[in-house]
Amino acid sequence: MQKRTLLITGVLVLFAMALLPLRSEALSVTPAIRELTLTPGESKTAAVELNNDSADSITLTAEVVNFTAKGETGEPQYLDTPATGVATWMKVNPEKIVLTPGQKAEVAVTFTTPANASAGGHYAGVLFNFSQTADNIQSGQVSIQSKIGVPFLVTVKGSYVQKGEIVTFSTNKESYTAGPVAFNLRYKNTGEVHLKPAGTITISNMFGKVVKTIKVNQDGGAVLPGSVRKFVVDNWDDVGNSIGQYKATITLTSGTVENQATVNFWVYSTMGIVYAVVVLLVIIILIFVLVGLSKKKTKVEKPS
Repeated sequence: MQKRTLLITGVLVLFAMALLPLRSEALSVTPAIRELTLTPGESKTAAVELNNDSADSITLTAEVVNFTAKGETGEPQYLDTPATGVATWMKVNPEKIVLTPGQKAEVAVTFTTPANASAGGHYAGVLFNFSQTADNIQSGQVSIQSKIGVPFLVTVKGSYVQKGEIVTFSTNKESYTAGPVAFNLRYKNTGEVHLKPAGTITISNMFGKVVKTIKVNQDGGAVLPGSVRKFVVDNWDDVGNSIGQYKATITLTSGTVENQATVNFWVYSTMGIVYAVVVLLVIIILIFVLVGLSKKKTKVEKPS
């Protein structure tokens, strides 16, 4: 009996632990990313809206931190280091706030740009650390510690370099018997300001006819200077009865930067092979028929 009671208690505790992370996502921020253009020497304020979507009160404090790109995912990685650069220009008001259930509030982020600020991209974020009181099965209440960040992509006016390159544009295989044809795209920012490379992939067959156009990065995902980002690109699913060699051409544009790359691949779909065989047989039969008719006509017209 005691073992059974312990088992049930353990299951309930695990169930509660599984629910807690869901409760900790109760705070939402709008917008998710802020972009600003600043002039050296000016002061500018941007607003961030906080929304408590839960049934519990939330107490939060704000801090300004630097961030960098997290691997090649494009997600920000907030740094637990002393603030530098643009992070030292930023001031959040209020720094501490309590949100009752369902309450919305707005905080102001003021940038005081130094007169000697360097032109180009500067990156920092506002990190909201918050605690949430939630019911717990055993202790009655528990305080959940969470955090959510808002990255700021700042461009200081002046002379700076915009430059980027396609590191990888390929398919995951050289040949396919059916869809989907999957594309891999990795883009590197070699300039001094973030880029948002967007464009299209144009797929054409061996005769140069365009059979498919796929849009790339229509959501405007940014690539920070000195980083590489891997983009998720839609597949070519409707291969149908395709057969032969195909060429995919990607064209990306971000500001004054334009990049292009191509990749060739083969498709041997089952229906495409069947159609090709049928067409070939029809051609062979027509050739035999025409040759036969030609010989018959020559024999009939031969002089006596």
